[in-house]
Amino acid sequence: MNSHFLQLFTYNQWASNRLLDTLEVEGVTDEKILMWMSHISNAECIWWDRIQGKNPRMGVFDTYSLGVCREKVTSFHREILPWIKVVAPNDFDRHFSYQNSKGKSFSNSIREVLSHMINHGTHHRAQISARLRQVGIVPPPTDFIFFARG
Repeated sequence: MNSHFLQLFTYNQWASNRLLDTLEVEGVTDEKILMWMSHISNAECIWWDRIQGKNPRMGVFDTYSLGVCREKVTSFHREILPWIKVVAPNDFDRHFSYQNSKGKSFSNSIREVLSHMINHGTHHRAQISARLRQVGIVPPPTDFIFFARG
């Protein structure tokens, strides 16, 4: 399980950085793109805080510059990747309780939440890519298979 999630979160970092590279090179200031990129980084930090039993440090829809988004992506992966390497495999099935952004209580396993985090980032990166195409910018390929091929 550790190697599986280590690969997925390494991919997640790679995909977000590729997209951020394009956004910065192209000087993108589109509000929707900034909102989605900020949302990706916010959600990662919020879920990571919840896994650690902490209260989230930011709002799910706080919006940042591309530079701040990159800092958040880097900081998040700097914390979670070493943790994934050392967490006991049976801890992935440990359930934890949390409240969503609307205050509703839930309980999920760490495995479920980590899987959600990867899927969530992929979904919003696809939205950003579609928006880039609408404004005439070719997005970088961020599919997992491109990462896996090296």
